[in-house]
Amino acid sequence: MRRVSFFFLLALLPLALPAQSVMTIDQIQQTWTARSISGVQGGDILSLIRGLSDAMPSKSLIRLLLHVDEQHLECEDIVDVDVKNGYVSMQEGLMCGNGPDETDLMVSNAPEAESVQACVWKRTNGHRLLAVAFRQMSSACKTLMCFYDYDPAKRVLTPEKSLEHLFKPLFSTMSAEIALPKEGRQLVITEDFPGTYCPVVHRYDWDGMKPSVERVSFGNMEKLVNLYKEFCMNVEKPYMTEYALYDVDKDGIPELFLKGSTSYDTYIGAYAMNGGKAELLCGQDEKLMLSFYRHALGYSGHGGAATMLSGYILVKNSRKAGQLVDIQEWDNSLEDFGPSYYLMDGSDMPAAEAEKIIRSIGATIDPVLEWHDIYYPDEQ
Repeated sequence: MRRVSFFFLLALLPLALPAQSVMTIDQIQQTWTARSISGVQGGDILSLIRGLSDAMPSKSLIRLLLHVDEQHLECEDIVDVDVKNGYVSMQEGLMCGNGPDETDLMVSNAPEAESVQACVWKRTNGHRLLAVAFRQMSSACKTLMCFYDYDPAKRVLTPEKSLEHLFKPLFSTMSAEIALPKEGRQLVITEDFPGTYCPVVHRYDWDGMKPSVERVSFGNMEKLVNLYKEFCMNVEKPYMTEYALYDVDKDGIPELFLKGSTSYDTYIGAYAMNGGKAELLCGQDEKLMLSFYRHALGYSGHGGAATMLSGYILVKNSRKAGQLVDIQEWDNSLEDFGPSYYLMDGSDMPAAEAEKIIRSIGATIDPVLEWHDIYYPDEQ
């Protein structure tokens, strides 16, 4: 890996590509599956990238190849060229004169800065599979991954359309970082909730023809489980085996649901993920049942041998906005549960105010949560 000086790129681009305009990531995303690229002279990583850049000249591909060809450039890009392992990358930099003693600093996440990675795998049919990952830092981080089959006999790169949707972000607001393999064959993609408290790692193993068999793991799982354990005191240490995402408050940021089970009980923890931390909203265990409302969560069940609970968790901007609890205690003289009394965030609330809030919450709903298995890499 090397850092190279880069300057006056905009002036150099017309010289490099006199008849073509530079394509944006959005334009590549719209067109890369539409046509094959012929006349690619060789199956090594640099030949494949040159062929791709001729057909789709992005700023990042041009910068990468200018570095490879040892053009005199300025602005500190980070470039890694490993032909033997079939891997190249370029991370765009920016020169600033604000460092100690007036030295230059590199700002790799400069506005609209681009990066690109590429790797090539050998396929069992004698072809190659080229993967290219683009990333642009802007107001909304953009990522794009393209796959091409290379036929050495025909010297043609053909879009591998079957892999166009290999990776689907768990939620549109989550940023993703793609790590193509420089060594080994495993593709790794990491998503982060806002605040990066809980990285979600997608791993794809090579099956001889393509990356396949997605496995998903979570960072900070121990902390998430401990939050659940504080809510559900009767569970020693739940083993969460599945996850789902659902946007309770419809703010565009998902809430995270983790589920574990035994032969007789199902445990579910519901978490708000924002502001750099996770917050347990509520949970389900052997005594409490989780429920859903239009903009809230709820739970109901036994709060003890002689107590019935109904809780309402108000959610706003991916945080807990309030917790209203309806409590009924057994009355021996009535041989039944007595009237409700209410607590809002631990303080008494008049029945009329509490019942008004409950009416505004509305009836329960039955959303369809897509549950997926959780992978624990340390257990393999």
